[in-house]
Amino acid sequence: RGLESDGQSVAWLSGGGLVATGNGGDVRAWSADAVAETAAIDGFANPAAGGRALCVLADGTLVAATAPGGAVRVVTTTTGVERARFAGVVAPLAFDGDAVWLLTQQATLECRKLESGVLTATSVPLPFVPLQGAISVRAGRMVFSDRAGTLGVVPLTGGAPVTRDSGHTGIWWVALSNDGQ
Repeated sequence: RGLESDGQSVAWLSGGGLVATGNGGDVRAWSADAVAETAAIDGFANPAAGGRALCVLADGTLVAATAPGGAVRVVTTTTGVERARFAGVVAPLAFDGDAVWLLTQQATLECRKLESGVLTATSVPLPFVPLQGAISVRAGRMVFSDRAGTLGVVPLTGGAPVTRDSGHTGIWWVALSNDGQ
């Protein structure tokens, strides 16, 4: 069985297989050969303003995705049991050990512990409210875009954007290589 509706985000797992979100509010996982669906998890949402997002822990055991009410849910991929919920979030970007990087509605980038929700570092203010983002924890950079067609790259430690470019149209997804280039 496929997604309830149009596909929105896909994450490939390091051991094979994939996890995908649909705008019907579901998250599904498939085996490496894509023959068997290994999990179907409901209770997520496609925000009315767009920006459906997903990130998966490297071993495939946890998924974070947008949920109703401007939140992000973190659940186990095998059981769907909720491990954490974060309010006021636009999108989950990446797992970092026992924490997750989040793009907030207050135009900040935050890394929060899964169990306690405590910040692991100072919030990084962004120069505008992003629609989409992608992160390379190893390279220490994030790339993001907004509805006005601005694209930017900022260091995870804060400070001025490394690059910023405007005038684009229709930026619905952004990506960043592991080396941040």
